[in-house]
Amino acid sequence: MRYFHVIVVICLLMAVLSNSAVAQEKSVKQMKREVKAAEQRVGAQAYALAKDAYDKGNNEEGLKYLRQAADAGHAESQYILGMKYYNGGQIPKDDRLSFEWTEKAAKQGHVAAAFQMYSKYIRGTGVEKNEKKAHKYLRQSMEGGNTDVSAKFLLAQNYWYGWGTKKNPLLAVNWLRQAAAEGHANAIKMLESVSQDEIVKQSVFKSCDVCPTMVTLPEGAFLMGVHDPNSVDLNTNKNLTNQPRHFVNLPHTFALGQTEVTHAQWNACVGDKGCARPVDTTQEKANHPVTYVSWKEAQEYIAWISKKTNRPYRLPTESEWEYAARSGVSTAYPYGISLPPARANCKGCGSQWDNQSTAPVKSFAPNGYGLYEMLGNAAEWTDDCVNKSYKGKPPMGISWATGYCEERIHRGGAWDTSPKSLRVYNREYQKVGDRRLNLGFRLALTLKEFPKRAEAAKAATAAGANQESKSITQKKPSCSGRKEIDGWKFFWTHDYFYLKPALYDINDYGIGYNKKYVELTISRGSTGNYFMMFKFGGTYHLGDIYQLYVDGIKVYVGQWTSETSADGKSQRDNLPSLTADVIQKMESGKVAEVRAVKRNYDDTEVILISAKFSLTDFAKHHKDIDQHRQITEMKKQIGGCR
Repeated sequence: MRYFHVIVVICLLMAVLSNSAVAQEKSVKQMKREVKAAEQRVGAQAYALAKDAYDKGNNEEGLKYLRQAADAGHAESQYILGMKYYNGGQIPKDDRLSFEWTEKAAKQGHVAAAFQMYSKYIRGTGVEKNEKKAHKYLRQSMEGGNTDVSAKFLLAQNYWYGWGTKKNPLLAVNWLRQAAAEGHANAIKMLESVSQDEIVKQSVFKSCDVCPTMVTLPEGAFLMGVHDPNSVDLNTNKNLTNQPRHFVNLPHTFALGQTEVTHAQWNACVGDKGCARPVDTTQEKANHPVTYVSWKEAQEYIAWISKKTNRPYRLPTESEWEYAARSGVSTAYPYGISLPPARANCKGCGSQWDNQSTAPVKSFAPNGYGLYEMLGNAAEWTDDCVNKSYKGKPPMGISWATGYCEERIHRGGAWDTSPKSLRVYNREYQKVGDRRLNLGFRLALTLKEFPKRAEAAKAATAAGANQESKSITQKKPSCSGRKEIDGWKFFWTHDYFYLKPALYDINDYGIGYNKKYVELTISRGSTGNYFMMFKFGGTYHLGDIYQLYVDGIKVYVGQWTSETSADGKSQRDNLPSLTADVIQKMESGKVAEVRAVKRNYDDTEVILISAKFSLTDFAKHHKDIDQHRQITEMKKQIGGCR
């Protein structure tokens, strides 16, 4: 018994020590987090002091604080210091130190620094040449949101020639298309020499004899949705919008069914007892897309084929579907702004099956990715739950696992719908248990997953499992609002509104101080005065703009402040408003140019933006927005909106 007591005491001591070790480990982790947070604060403060010193012309003090910020781990400071060593001037040119500081910034995810690292490795500037590492940093910059057309062309060349990575002609063509669409002359020339048919042949495979043929699609990026304000009114389901138009990065290689799943392929599942309900087994229908299949029944087929092939088949996400349907173009149809006759099967498409029945698969020419009947014939289920708009949509093209999940999105239009329903951005939905004679599905298969995307997908799935499904019609309206009119975006809350050009959507992913990546916002505060804001690198920087010209008329922009006055009201409207003569020119629609100038760290002037626009529509619609603000303020007071 004595030995038993000794053993118990030893066990208790071990437990105490173990708990103490765990607590100590947690304490160390917490301290590390606090130290890192403190360093970030110090870095941000030193960066602000550096900017202030440079703006006042005190370059030596500016460099001192810039070094302090860089030493504290401030990524932007590290990048700027790296560029100073690269360019020389205030400090001696030093390629090795330029490489070291730029690398530190790139490792923190700084997009411009990553692009510079590509340049250093490809040229051997401050480091030995290394094509593989150069490609890695080029990819990092693109995944971080670099929209530079030259970067797209460089990435296309890497994949085409196998520079630093495996050759991937399909991926190369995808990036070539994007660069060519933005007018890159060499991309256009190279694209004209590429054999599209040969590329498509290389990308086709089947996992088993009765499995659908799959087409490998490259990772890439595109603008999803549409900026046409009238598109919602034309949509079949007016509860859904295809806005806001937004940048989608798909950092994974995946495959999509070359055609929709056919009757013959479905019945192979039935014969193998994987699917419960047989469909038409006649030879005439064997090669038609299977329809009258619910979303839940499609999951039966997916479970069967995944088990049979030991591969993770699934339905495509809504982002993947639109990416594939667009096949590198940005218009409403892959053929342009309209649908040519006899290119699809729909009600009014000009085919022999119009408004009669489905057509056999491969009845029409494939799109640029070698996929058949993405538009028309049979509508196609996607994996995404229903959400009214794209606001809050998960990143990197993963499935939207939250929202009203008893209904799912389907895409593409069908044999009995209008040509408008075949637009690549058109969205519709159906309950997961419903069947329709015009609704089928197409398979997707992830081939190579991007780690961050896998983590995001896991988190989204967990969030979806924990969220109670609620119909989109039950959600309270927002007290804020938005409109798109003639390429301009209007945003408003109960006390403030502003606009910006819709064509600058992707600038939130922009980098550095390049005029391509600067966002200009025209604003009107609660006092009724107009003023301007500028955003670059994802942050508002009003104090950086020290000269602003509207057709040669100079306007000064003051420093933005979040300080509050004695009565507790925000001072955000204390910016100098635009002068009456400038506003008159803007509202007349006769403004030729707006030019903003910034003072750089080495005291040089940099033109941040030079843009043409007018305030005609802004002035025209602000009365409607004012009225909406009054209504939403009343709703907010009675709890009628969130």
